[in-house]
Amino acid sequence: MNVKRIFAIALLGFMLVMMGTIAISMAAEEVIEGTITNVTTLNTSNGEPYTRLIVTFKREIEGNAYEVGLPVMGFGEQAAPAAELEQGQTLKAIAQNRIFQGRESYTIIKLIE
Repeated sequence: MNVKRIFAIALLGFMLVMMGTIAISMAAEEVIEGTITNVTTLNTSNGEPYTRLIVTFKREIEGNAYEVGLPVMGFGEQAAPAAELEQGQTLKAIAQNRIFQGRESYTIIKLIE
C-alpha cells in the first residue's frame, strides 16, 4: 500500500471515531424546565403509545433572550405520566437532548416533581 492510501484510511477512521464521540456528547442527560403548550398522545409504528409535549424554553444568545417551543417525547414507562400533564403546567424532567430529522427535541428519562 502506498502512503497516501494508508493516510486516507487512518484519517477516515479518526473522523468516524470523532463523529461517534460528538453524537454521544450531544445525547447527554440534562435537567429541563419549561411551560407546556400542547399535549398529544399518539402511537408508534409498533402500536406502542407515546406522548409528545410541546414545551416553551427560555434561551439566550449573546444577551438576546428569546423563547423556543420544542417537542419533548415520553416513550415507554414515561408515556402515561407525561400524558397526565396539562397545557400551562411547568415541565421539569431529566431528559436526553437529541436531533431527529434535523430538528432538536428531548426524550424524557424521568419526570421531576
